[in-house]
Amino acid sequence: MNLRVLALLLCGFAAACATPIELPSDFVEVDDYAGFTAVTADEARLQVRELHDSSEAALAFWIEAVRHDFVDQRGYQLIDEGEVNDRAGTPGHWFQCAANVGGERVGYLLAVWADGAFWSGTDLFVVEFAAREEVFAARLQAVRDALKTVRR
Repeated sequence: MNLRVLALLLCGFAAACATPIELPSDFVEVDDYAGFTAVTADEARLQVRELHDSSEAALAFWIEAVRHDFVDQRGYQLIDEGEVNDRAGTPGHWFQCAANVGGERVGYLLAVWADGAFWSGTDLFVVEFAAREEVFAARLQAVRDALKTVRR
């Protein structure tokens, strides 16, 4: 086999195995069939998922859809939101919310990127971070910083 071909195959394999986000300290990747998942010893959870939607909705549509779902439908309190670029500079949007779950206050951060797919529709890339309020507050800035390292 040609050494160049072998080198290209190995680079492609390494890229495929790369994590989709640089994890903040104390997060450990765990096996999860729902996508990429990382947890901490104090039960913070970070998930990364890629989805395909057959519509050709732009990022603005998904921002409004997420806001409506979490605030209007689920009753989360919207604390803050803003723009974030991934590692490649692609614009996305993040939301910080809070809710009472089982008598306990829980913080929730969701970031979304939406790109038109090559064949049709929209590829969505979603990062979710959730934890009990005190754990969430202690890890929030590190997770928000990690959003800038997302590889899609």
